[in-house]
Amino acid sequence: MNPRIFFMILSAAIASWLAVPSVVLARTEFEVQETYFNARIDGRLFRLEAVITKSKAATGKLPVALFLHGKDFLGSAMADTRPSFNNAQARDLAERGWLSVSFTRRGFGRSDGPFPGLVSCKGLNLEEQFLSDAGEALAVIEALKQRPDADTDRIIAIGVSAGGATAVALAARNPPGLQGIINVSGGLNLGDCQDKANVALAAAFGSLAGRSKVPQLWVYADNDELFPAILVNQMHESALKTNSNIRRVSIPKLEPKGHNVYTHSAGRRLWLREADNSLRDWKLPTYNPAVVLPWLKALELTDKSRNNLERYLFDPGYKAMAFSAKEKRLFWRFAGRSIKEVGEGALKDCSDKFPDCKLVLEGIELKQP
Repeated sequence: MNPRIFFMILSAAIASWLAVPSVVLARTEFEVQETYFNARIDGRLFRLEAVITKSKAATGKLPVALFLHGKDFLGSAMADTRPSFNNAQARDLAERGWLSVSFTRRGFGRSDGPFPGLVSCKGLNLEEQFLSDAGEALAVIEALKQRPDADTDRIIAIGVSAGGATAVALAARNPPGLQGIINVSGGLNLGDCQDKANVALAAAFGSLAGRSKVPQLWVYADNDELFPAILVNQMHESALKTNSNIRRVSIPKLEPKGHNVYTHSAGRRLWLREADNSLRDWKLPTYNPAVVLPWLKALELTDKSRNNLERYLFDPGYKAMAFSAKEKRLFWRFAGRSIKEVGEGALKDCSDKFPDCKLVLEGIELKQP
């Protein structure tokens, strides 16, 4: 082929590829959109980077799960904070029928800046900082009202670390449509003056909780290295003086670091299970345990196996199950990097013990036993 013609064809192909909209498929059942919100905050317009995830099969308006990120102790790490940090958790909620929305606040990642740092060891105005961060979440909620697939009358906020404090502050703002918040390892670590900051942290959580009219779930690991159990007790007790609608869950010691409960596979399994309990209590979408009944019938299992199938159903991330029909034994893996990885792993675990193993579930899709 004439080199000039080849170059022209190649250039056209590249141009076509670059013109593809920023919508990709993470798996066939998920639609993941990388986008930006034009958010009006304190009278100014800011462009905030975001990722929106939903089930590809979903139709109509979906309830909104708003994910709120934390803040690394090192300010230099702020530039590396991206909405994709929540991709795995966003898929967990999207599978449960939610429109998962992750965004980065001002001064983080590719979002406009600067970061409105209102707190320091000299001025421990933690409540003001948390409310400022919550204001950005409010601006995103306002922008979401323009989306035809967002039901902003049904919103939950899920925050981790400093994002957990933001979720508590968002609840204090009581925006229309907010149905509840999930605070995972929430707080703010200031390093050099943390002992002094802890007193302010407990006071801030108490004050913010007193203004909230929505239910709250707080999840902390017993060995959280940033927010130890004694501090969380103080924060919780301070909050309960003004608001009884807070359920606290303590996750047993998690290695190597308790503060990683949000992303750690075992920790994620535990906090997500507690989130499912709260979602059911709040009359909001999540898996229906009755989903496993056809599985029991197809695999010819007794009700004794129902608990294991329900555990599998509510487990996070990519998951797959293998089955020995002769021995009636179930083997599964979850929170893997791909459906292929967990499928191969589950099948290996089963085949190492029994010769008749087959893969029977990929995600929640039943395969021919």
